[in-house]
Amino acid sequence: MSPAASLILLEYDEYKNCFSELGKVVYDFIFQKMKELDIHFLSLDQRIKSEESLKRKLALKDGKYNTLYDITDILGVRIITMYSDEVDKVAQLLQEIFEIDWKNSVDKRKTLGVREFGYVSLHYICALKKDNPAYTQFEGIRFEIQIRTQMQHIWSEINHDIGYKSDFTLPTSCMRSFSRLASLMEIADDMACNLRNDISEYLASVNEKIAKDEADDIEINRVSILEYAKNNGTIQNFLDEFEKICKINRIAFDPDSLIKNLDWFGFKTLGDVKNLFIKNQELALKYAEHVFKTMETEIVTSSVALRFIFNAELMRKNFTLEQILSFYSIAIRDKSRARIRAEDLLEFKKNQK
Repeated sequence: MSPAASLILLEYDEYKNCFSELGKVVYDFIFQKMKELDIHFLSLDQRIKSEESLKRKLALKDGKYNTLYDITDILGVRIITMYSDEVDKVAQLLQEIFEIDWKNSVDKRKTLGVREFGYVSLHYICALKKDNPAYTQFEGIRFEIQIRTQMQHIWSEINHDIGYKSDFTLPTSCMRSFSRLASLMEIADDMACNLRNDISEYLASVNEKIAKDEADDIEINRVSILEYAKNNGTIQNFLDEFEKICKINRIAFDPDSLIKNLDWFGFKTLGDVKNLFIKNQELALKYAEHVFKTMETEIVTSSVALRFIFNAELMRKNFTLEQILSFYSIAIRDKSRARIRAEDLLEFKKNQK
């Protein structure tokens, strides 16, 4: 080992705690800023390079470094995002809070050729800005920040395990599989981002149509029914009246349960849901009054409240006892309890005539 390398190891031992303290400061800066800007991330980690790792680096690049401060990754920070476009948001954030050493930073997303696939993380070499007197002890210390998506992180780990640790050149057939896997993971990254954007656009479109009362042709799915139940005035008025009857506060409903009930009746669109409430809410509230005269409970879900609309539909459509039991089996596992409920429903219906 060269004299310079030996000196660097001595400096490392002396200043290791300083790098650890800097790591905490950098972590807090990034975490608070991402929280402030509502930037979602999967993980944020910081680590100090181990002495063994530093020794290997110095041995591999003997003569390149003169002092510990010449090494830019003693402190390393890794930020993993869910989506690829969030990498750029984090990068912009880092440019605002740190000094970026552009000469030594690298955007590996831009270094691959058009026919290449592989490790595409963004690496910034940073330092604290000099305008904060509270951190003068960290002046001149650079650190590395890696930003990557979850898919890129997985690929990096695979690449490190299969590629970097190999002491031999992979055969052509393996290299081809290696490249195909890299391309698939890049495609998955893009598709995940596009899917999120498509869902966001669909949600905005659904809400716009609901607000304009033009949602009749929208198919029933988990997204549409949830937004419709939250934003449709007729449904919300029904739930308000139901709350007065049972004299308890309701909690949010499960859209999956509502979809199962709607599917049993064969309803396919939000227009079907609108008509369901228009035709049945008065009878549903009457039946609720009947039920809650004899029922004591402390809390009720909106799913239970909306089930009274379906009870009214069962009465209005003259379903038989067996058909009613079939419907109740969606939510009530106890067959004897279901039968009691069904017989009560039919008795109530008979008394309405």
